[in-house]
Amino acid sequence: MRELQSRAIGNGLGPAAAVLLAAFLFVISTSAVHADTTEIADNSALQCLQRGTEPLKLTPEDIETAQGRHASYMRVKLEFRAPDQAPVVEVMANTARGRVYVAVLKYLDQYRLPCVGETSKGPVTATQEFHFDPVGGADSKPLHLAENSLDPRRACLVLPHRPIQTQMDRATFKKLWDRGVGVAKVIVEVRFTGDAASRPEIKTLHSDASSFERSVRDHLADYSMPCRKAGDAPYAFRQNFTFAINKDFPAKFSADVLPLQHFLTSVRDIQKQKVFFDLNTMACPFQVRWEHLRPVQSNDARSVGKHDANREEFLFWLRSLELELSAKQSRALLGESVFLDVPCGVLELRPEPLAS
Repeated sequence: MRELQSRAIGNGLGPAAAVLLAAFLFVISTSAVHADTTEIADNSALQCLQRGTEPLKLTPEDIETAQGRHASYMRVKLEFRAPDQAPVVEVMANTARGRVYVAVLKYLDQYRLPCVGETSKGPVTATQEFHFDPVGGADSKPLHLAENSLDPRRACLVLPHRPIQTQMDRATFKKLWDRGVGVAKVIVEVRFTGDAASRPEIKTLHSDASSFERSVRDHLADYSMPCRKAGDAPYAFRQNFTFAINKDFPAKFSADVLPLQHFLTSVRDIQKQKVFFDLNTMACPFQVRWEHLRPVQSNDARSVGKHDANREEFLFWLRSLELELSAKQSRALLGESVFLDVPCGVLELRPEPLAS
């Protein structure tokens, strides 16, 4: 944990900053502006999901009869092709047997997606995992939209050629000076919902300085997607802007790449987690780009390289993790990323027993 945190505090403003404080207005050089973009999946296609009236009927006794005293899981890919039809089911990974296996397929046969074709172009593909424990019973995880269901038109995003021109007034500089930091961050969500002529909708998620935020919004207003047509599914992405003042540098993790095991030792309340992931079924080894976004929104985790639907539940879990950081450290690392090396093997965590 100490290695993760050792560089978590941002550098302060240097001695030369005192000279700049006397000026009411000065320009931040364009080389000091860094923007990081992350695409946001539109999950509206799954909001109309109907699961049917019959629950997944599996008791701990049923699971023990089929599996013995061993936990098991089942990972499926579901393709919804028509509003009134059950999904086409592909079993991607499975250790469940007998009645457990049959019960899941029967349960999935009730699923319907009545809005398919309205909120998406063509079929909608999702993944889902089911975990079975002879003590705890059956646990069905949320559905996750598969990458191939995203709008293929997203590639036509056009950015303005001019760099961001931003100025900072004395009040903003003093605010940052009083906080003892030389870095300001603005995080926004940009969403396109109309046709090619429509301007993007901009939502500010976080802003350290209103003057920088205005500059970012003016810049984003010139973004366009000339390939869009009326009725296309929304396309959204998050963009992080970092402004380095007086040649200061933003805080970073202790290393650009960390082993998964090392990273998990820095997770808050990791000893209370109960999870099981067979990494051998996820085209291991692989890398994950993990981004710290708390408390603005949930953290982000994305596979690096070729998409593999077997990893969706694992990535969803990684997004839920929160690092053991102070409020100051958390603010300094906001929007920063680290790459995680995920090995082959089995990741199984169980809560520590209470001390007697």
